[in-house]
Amino acid sequence: MVTDLFAGNIQTPPIIKDSPVILQHYLKDISDNFNNLEILTSAPNGDRQGKKGDLIVYNNGGVYTLWVNTNGSTAWSQL
Repeated sequence: MVTDLFAGNIQTPPIIKDSPVILQHYLKDISDNFNNLEILTSAPNGDRQGKKGDLIVYNNGGVYTLWVNTNGSTAWSQL
């Protein structure tokens, strides 16, 4: 069970004059996906590579739990 939950929201990046189109698309992609967590249907612990602090939602038959990567490899802990 999650007892404390914090959320952030970033705004769509402004158009930067004379910047490459690929940079604009990259920044827009970051903005569009910043607040989205990946939802898995299998528990990530031991199977999923991640960076320390990464968050993933695990959908276990309609029961959603939040997991955090604890070692920068494949160790995940359910919050």
